[in-house]
Amino acid sequence: MREQDLNADFSQGRGVGWIDGVETPISISAVTDLISNGGQQKVVITDEGRIIALGSPERCFTAAQRRTIQLRDGTCIIPGCKIPAGMTEIHHAIPHSESGPTHTDNGVLLCWWHHRYLAASGWNIRMLRGAVQIMAPPWLETGPRTWRNATTSRTRMTDAAERKNG
Repeated sequence: MREQDLNADFSQGRGVGWIDGVETPISISAVTDLISNGGQQKVVITDEGRIIALGSPERCFTAAQRRTIQLRDGTCIIPGCKIPAGMTEIHHAIPHSESGPTHTDNGVLLCWWHHRYLAASGWNIRMLRGAVQIMAPPWLETGPRTWRNATTSRTRMTDAAERKNG
């Protein structure tokens, strides 16, 4: 099988993956989740056992980037979710698979649940000049859907209060 066929299978959600030491294969969606959470690399192996692609570690956010994003976001960015920064994962606002950079201007904090079910939940996330904005799903908002700034960071909230009162 050619490399481009295997990459097409992966990008279209076909095939399976494995976890070291576990005999049972896992779904491609589970593989994608593991890759996006860091510490994992995509390795593409042909039926003959030849390694033909090895994922790049630059896809994962560094410890310094994580601390910066944690300071900015404070908790999972989905309103009402109180999972603290230290227990969250970093999500690429523009997916890495769509050439989204692994940069603080493209990473946001999501808890495990919101990270796994973001697409199904209907929440939209974007970055505007380095600030996180979210749009609620259509089933949650009555009237026109609008983008809103999202942060629970004490630093950002204090800055906003000082600007308002100053």
